[in-house]
Amino acid sequence: GVRPAGVFTSIQDARAAGEYDVILDSIGGETLGAALSALAPDGICVNFGNSSRQPTTFNVRSSEWSFHRKQCIWMGREVPADCPAVFAKLAGLVKQGSLRIAIDAALPWDRISEAAEFLLQQRINGKIVLTVPAKG
Repeated sequence: GVRPAGVFTSIQDARAAGEYDVILDSIGGETLGAALSALAPDGICVNFGNSSRQPTTFNVRSSEWSFHRKQCIWMGREVPADCPAVFAKLAGLVKQGSLRIAIDAALPWDRISEAAEFLLQQRINGKIVLTVPAKG
């Protein structure tokens, strides 16, 4: 039931396409600031890195940040002590039913190229689980 958003060559093009219910960001900096302004009311942004190595700023008083709940989760590796708290928060969201994880395919680890091809072709409706055989 998720409408594909498309593939854009710039954050400005993505922003012009409309609002997003979920944003996954690993760039940070100015790109994350622009992405946050495209977050729909009650949207969720998950940031898991800052490859730009730039600070992120955004104007919370702008018209783009209306009086709606917007939730941001940071999963960066710069503060490893916070990781248990972040994963506990994610687990809590799953437990509350606020974050549902759909599994589209479960494949053995040696079929990783097939899984990657599914992702590139946007033929996945959920997550792909890769299983690693137990050492015996």
